[in-house]
Amino acid sequence: MKTLRIVPIIATCLLVAGCSPAVQEKTEEALNMGNAEPADSPVATQPSGEVIEAPAITDIDAAGDVLGVRFADSLKIGELAAFRSDKTQTIDVDASAADISANNDRFAIVRADANEVELIDASSGKTAARVPVGEEVTVAAPLTDDSIVAGSDATERVWVYSADGTEESTFKVARPTDYMLSQSLSDEDRVVRVNRFDTTIQDIHGSKARQGGTLRIGYGVGKVAFGDDGVVLAADATGNRLLLYTTDEVVRLHQMVPTDGRPWAVAWDSKRKLAWVTSTENNTVVGYDISQGVPLEKMRFNTVTSPQSLAVVSDGTLVIGSATGDGLQVINPDNSDTAVKE
Repeated sequence: MKTLRIVPIIATCLLVAGCSPAVQEKTEEALNMGNAEPADSPVATQPSGEVIEAPAITDIDAAGDVLGVRFADSLKIGELAAFRSDKTQTIDVDASAADISANNDRFAIVRADANEVELIDASSGKTAARVPVGEEVTVAAPLTDDSIVAGSDATERVWVYSADGTEESTFKVARPTDYMLSQSLSDEDRVVRVNRFDTTIQDIHGSKARQGGTLRIGYGVGKVAFGDDGVVLAADATGNRLLLYTTDEVVRLHQMVPTDGRPWAVAWDSKRKLAWVTSTENNTVVGYDISQGVPLEKMRFNTVTSPQSLAVVSDGTLVIGSATGDGLQVINPDNSDTAVKE
């Protein structure tokens, strides 16, 4: 179906004097929609801030000042001081496990080999609970009451489990789930799920046991993160844009802004009210003010090679992970060199 829609556009381009570069670029993006991958990064030159030696990093999330940094077969938990002194709590994980997810001072990671979701307490770095789940579960996120919402990268279904493993509800969703994120607000837990093949985002209403609306995330979604008050940041890696969604009633596209090439990791800076996004094509991280009708670039820094992971701790310090072993980068925007655009 996708080819039938696109071929006439290509044919039209050939029959006339030729498509403009912009039309050709959008046509190529549409042909390559979904299943986005980060760009091969150039070798980093003069990364800003501090770089802590570390092997290849696959994911980072933060619970306040506590970081969860995922490596191939381990998850390290601790504040920045613990990473500097190599005194983090370390938990062994299976290399096939999906990304970690933080919410409500808990980190969650699926142990598919044991059919369970491990909940890790951020303050201690130790296991708080092991929630038994079905064998189809591959991704999960913590909820306020220590229950979890879970999904599958092969099955079009979502489950809600209590802390003891009781299946509270299950329901069908639009597509399988590659990422699951949650955020505890005063009135409820906001939950969204992402499918990389269709490059879509969908809100989930676990308390009502039903799926919400589904929207496209550009041409190819990179990483996704919550900002304040249920706002969701998403990198359109193929379309070179940062997209912002609201989830107060139903998921809605709120803003979009062009970025450096091949944006990938995103995070929200509550201190400065900035949306940050990395570029794996340019080895940069850029902060955008989204308080106005049009997002404005405010800060930018050089990063380590292949900046595929990003988190912001409570004081606004950026923590960036290199996927090629270039290190764990720490940037305090108040103390680092930066080009500011007003």
